[in-house]
Amino acid sequence: MCAWRINPVIRRRVLAIVRKVNYHPNWLARGLRRPRADMFGPVLPDIEDMFFSALLKGLEQAAACGWNIIVRNTEEDIQREEALVRTLVERQIDGSRSARLPAHTRTSNGT
Repeated sequence: MCAWRINPVIRRRVLAIVRKVNYHPNWLARGLRRPRADMFGPVLPDIEDMFFSALLKGLEQAAACGWNIIVRNTEEDIQREEALVRTLVERQIDGSRSARLPAHTRTSNGT
């Protein structure tokens, strides 16, 4: 939590405006010293799936070259996927990929 206190009335007004204009912080603007963040954020449906586990091993090579890898696991939940992608977009990472398992590989409960 912040070390300073914010007047609750002012806080509510500011947050109302933030929602009204659909404001999202620009994380790159906070670090203008570099033109890029060296971040890649794959959004995967199931990190326990053999294909995606192998993909993660490959991403370790990118991390060894200085990239920050932010792996997001959707657990095959579309709403969660949308929220995770939105978060990555807000942070303006350098790249992202989203993947879904084919429908025929899922069971009747969606997994």
